[in-house]
Amino acid sequence: MSTPGARSHRVRWAAPLAVFAASLGVLWYHAAPGVTFHDSGEFALAAASAGIPHAPGAPSWIMAASAFYRLILVNDATRATNLFSAFCGAITLALLYALCASTVRRMFPTAFLVPTRRRPVQRPGLPHILRIRRVVAVN
Repeated sequence: MSTPGARSHRVRWAAPLAVFAASLGVLWYHAAPGVTFHDSGEFALAAASAGIPHAPGAPSWIMAASAFYRLILVNDATRATNLFSAFCGAITLALLYALCASTVRRMFPTAFLVPTRRRPVQRPGLPHILRIRRVVAVN
């Protein structure tokens, strides 16, 4: 049995996951198939050999790209590192969306409230109107 808090937690992470999936699809489709300009060839070679491209390098990115290259079945190291960059970009966009949504939720707590049920508008009834007339007539 799910509690209301657990459902709210699932709903809060549905939108960032959708942002992740959509951005991953777009970035994956548009990733470069080979070597581009600047240091992409150097980083692809470093990821394939698990080495350091140049000082100071990017050791955490290289280790993660090397693991990504070995996990997915792509023969080309340059394509694998470009796909890994797309994956990192999609994670960044999802986390950025979650951070912005959390900030807006804290700044404007009533902005995301969904009304559960409409309550009828209470209108003054006939006795209330008669009471007003009596008061006016006495004065």
